[in-house]
Amino acid sequence: MIYNADQIKNTLSTILHTQSELLAAEVLDMALAEIVMFDRDFNTDLYRLDLRIPAVRFAQIDKTPKQIERLEEKIREKLWKLGIDVDGSSISAVRILPQMTIGQGAVSIALPTQSDENRIWRANRLRIFISHVSRIKVEASALKNSLLPLGFDGFVAHDDIEPTLEWHREIEFALRSMHTLCALITPDYNTSKWCDQEIGYALGRAVPVVLINCGTDPYGLMGKHQALRGRLSAPDELAARIFDVLAKQEQLNASLTEGLVDALVNAPSYANAKSTTKRLASLEKNLSKDQIGRMLIAARDNSQVREAINVPEQIQAMAKRARVSTPTAATELDEDIPF
Repeated sequence: MIYNADQIKNTLSTILHTQSELLAAEVLDMALAEIVMFDRDFNTDLYRLDLRIPAVRFAQIDKTPKQIERLEEKIREKLWKLGIDVDGSSISAVRILPQMTIGQGAVSIALPTQSDENRIWRANRLRIFISHVSRIKVEASALKNSLLPLGFDGFVAHDDIEPTLEWHREIEFALRSMHTLCALITPDYNTSKWCDQEIGYALGRAVPVVLINCGTDPYGLMGKHQALRGRLSAPDELAARIFDVLAKQEQLNASLTEGLVDALVNAPSYANAKSTTKRLASLEKNLSKDQIGRMLIAARDNSQVREAINVPEQIQAMAKRARVSTPTAATELDEDIPF
C-alpha cells in the first residue's frame, strides 16, 4: 500500500492544533515526513511514520526526559484514529528523529526557545504576524491595538523588536512561532525585501493567511487566496473582519477562545469588556469550565467587566448553561496556623 506522508502529516497537524497540543503540532509542522516499512508480521506489512526535525529543535525537546517518546506516542494515537490501515499493511509506529546536518553554505533556520517566545508574544493569545511595508507602520500598529480585545497578540516588526536584538533573528523567531499571518497588501508591498519572504514562510508552514487588499490584489503564490478589502484608516472595522475570517479556522478555535478569555480578564475599559464578551458568546461551545470560571472571576474582580452594561449578566447566563459557579475568593491564611 502506498501512503501519502505529507497528507498524513498535515491532517495530524490540523487535529493537534485544534486540540491545543501545540508541541506535537509544531513537530509535525517542521518535520520532513516519510513512511518506511520496518517489519512484517505474518501477512501484514508494518510501516512507520518517520518525522525528521531540525537538529537544534530536536536537541531542545530532547532535554526534557522522555519528551520525545511522549510526543511519538501522542502522534501515534492520533495516527491510529485516522483509520487508514488496510488489509496487508499497517502504520504502527512513529519516530521523531533529527535531520542530518549538512555542510557549510547551507541556510539554517532560526528556532525560538520558550524564553524567546515569551519575549516576543503575550501569553494566552492567538499570535498574528502583521506583514507590511515600513511606510504604513503606524497603521499596522493601530491594527495590532484593535486586535487586542479580540484575543490576538500582533507582531509588528517596527514596534516589537528591541534595538539591541538581531533584527533578522527576531523576525525568524516570530515567523516560526506565529499561529497566523495577516498581510497588508499595498501597491508597494512587493518592493519590500521582507514582505514576500514573510508570505512565503507562512505558506510554507501552512498556517492560515489573511490577505488584506489595501490598494492592490494579491499576486504570485498568494494570488490564489481571496483578499479582504480593508481600510487602514478604520482599524477596528478591519480587526473585526480578520476575527470573523479566522474564527472559521477550526485549528485556531482553541487559541482564539483562550485569547478572548484572557482579553476579558484583562479588559481595560467597558467597551473592551462588551465587545470581548460578545465574541465569547459566539464561541460559547468552545469554552471550557475553567475558562468560564475565569470569566466569572473577571466579572467579580475587574471593575471594567463588573460594571459594563449587560456583561456580567451574559457571563452568568453562559455559566448557568455550563453549570459553573463563581469560584470562591482566595482567603488569607490564618496567622495562628503554624508553619
